[in-house]
Amino acid sequence: FVRYYVTIQQDASSSNNNEEEQLLMEKSMSDMTPGERALARFFMADQNRKNKTFKFIPVVVDGPWAARYAVTGKPVIIGNKLPVQYIYVPHDPINGMAEYLECDLDCAHSSMMARNIVMLCKSCTSVLTLDFAFLVEGTKEDELPEHLMGAMRIYRLDPDHSPMFPVEDDLDETEEEEFWDCQSTN
Repeated sequence: FVRYYVTIQQDASSSNNNEEEQLLMEKSMSDMTPGERALARFFMADQNRKNKTFKFIPVVVDGPWAARYAVTGKPVIIGNKLPVQYIYVPHDPINGMAEYLECDLDCAHSSMMARNIVMLCKSCTSVLTLDFAFLVEGTKEDELPEHLMGAMRIYRLDPDHSPMFPVEDDLDETEEEEFWDCQSTN
């Protein structure tokens, strides 16, 4: 993914070194691909900048005509349409945690159009095949061409029969094994 990047924390007292820090950051990204460079800048950005560059591409691959018409596959800067919360967790080998970035999209408290699309798709998810792609918009010449950060397919999800994931702290090891054994038989 991103091989190496320098995280620079800025406060009011560090504004003198801004040019120096910028040069250090650019040098650390000189061997990266355009996609890695865009992703590194995304990881180091503040909430506002992330909202302006996090791109989402939804596609209805198979399903009712109304859902295919409503979800066109057109890329959207999701932070302009929905509230997004970004949660970054660094690598923690002691506790066996991998580094990850979570982006929580709040569809319930969004625009009327987004809520209507979600409600339309929710009513027919058991017959939908959805593809979602995520990427960081390249806003500088050295970040182009854009590269996908990730993609996923949801095939005929039936929310009424989908299991609720337990909170990890609520299960002991035996109960967790039983939960996953039960899911593999369904």
